[in-house]
Amino acid sequence: PRDTKQQPRTPFTFQRFLIPALTGNRGRAVYLDSDMQVFKDIRALWTLPFMGADLLVVREPEHSGRRPQFSVMVLNCDDLHWDIREIVRALDEGQLTYEELVYGMSIVKNIGANIDPAWNALERFSERETALLHFTDMSTQPWVSKENPLGYLWTRDLIEAIDAGAISTDFVKQEVSFGHVRPSLLYQVENRVEDALLLPRRARGMDGHFVPPYRALIKHAGSYWCHP
Repeated sequence: PRDTKQQPRTPFTFQRFLIPALTGNRGRAVYLDSDMQVFKDIRALWTLPFMGADLLVVREPEHSGRRPQFSVMVLNCDDLHWDIREIVRALDEGQLTYEELVYGMSIVKNIGANIDPAWNALERFSERETALLHFTDMSTQPWVSKENPLGYLWTRDLIEAIDAGAISTDFVKQEVSFGHVRPSLLYQVENRVEDALLLPRRARGMDGHFVPPYRALIKHAGSYWCHP
């Protein structure tokens, strides 16, 4: 969109609207944001019945104090004939607003908000219940911040992935050099320190000049991506 107020808040915000076309408008698809950690078999999402809905989303508990999100969705691609060019045109011509599109998913006729809240736990975690933890507050995401009280869960799995050979320590070093993740994360990986809150002063000082990538999105600081 031409108007900066209508433009996506992250590089992947609009990508979800490409999914039905990529499937040839056939079958179903699961969409997840990229700042999530999954703890249970995703087949539970994949097999949910649509019961006449075009889109299934997570119902947000009233007591959470957070607005509902469309960051975990099961799409009925047979019925979702989205055209990203038409969506952008509607934004440009004032027929649609960013809030209506992303926060209200107004381009969908039948939405079923019946996915269990455990599948989009916003900055909360229960050992037995949480199926998907969403690090939704950009300023405290564990790859850029040492202050997230749940960050040890993500770092624990990162270390496990390295030990399993799924990714390498050199890859983490590369991401540090690119400025994508905080330098102290490399110390955690090399020294097997899961909880960043337990880092020694020397390791904490490694992030003195680190500028998180989300700062590039400062023009959208009023959105939920940069939570107070």
